[in-house]
Amino acid sequence: MANISKSVHYCLVSVVLFAGCAGEEASPAAQEYASLNVTLLEDNANEVVECVKERTGFEVTADPDGSVGYTNEDVPESQYEIVDAAIPECFEELGFITDGVMSDEQKTRMYALQIEARNCLAEQGYDTPEPPSEAVYLDTYGTPEYWAPWGHMGNYQLSSEEMTTLLAECPDPGAFTSQN
Repeated sequence: MANISKSVHYCLVSVVLFAGCAGEEASPAAQEYASLNVTLLEDNANEVVECVKERTGFEVTADPDGSVGYTNEDVPESQYEIVDAAIPECFEELGFITDGVMSDEQKTRMYALQIEARNCLAEQGYDTPEPPSEAVYLDTYGTPEYWAPWGHMGNYQLSSEEMTTLLAECPDPGAFTSQN
């Protein structure tokens, strides 16, 4: 019998409010982008892992991008519903999820961070689509047409190790949208 694996990932959703202190030549967006700390995402996800284990008794795993997931080796299929409910409850209980609503000012800041992420990915040799204008970005935010350079990285089929390394070098600003 084949081992069927279900992988479920829940990501942190928050709003980044970093000041950043890079050199004078760097733009404010470049300074803020340089201050994004991927380790914080994984640390937060590890707290969620402990919460889920306390609530359900099942092991889930934290990924370097701040998501939490599991396979059928970790959780029997008959218990998916219980674990699926516990994961977002733990994110919320621990304060890692907000309502996800961003002001236009926050969206404008996110646009600048996404441009910095695209620049970083290009420096690492990855090509992503040209960004839309800021007006188009704001109009399409939260829709299927929303532009984010990391949204196109699946085209590269990176290994888990390659993805972890790249995330450390070029954090995905969208992963930080709930850190206040």
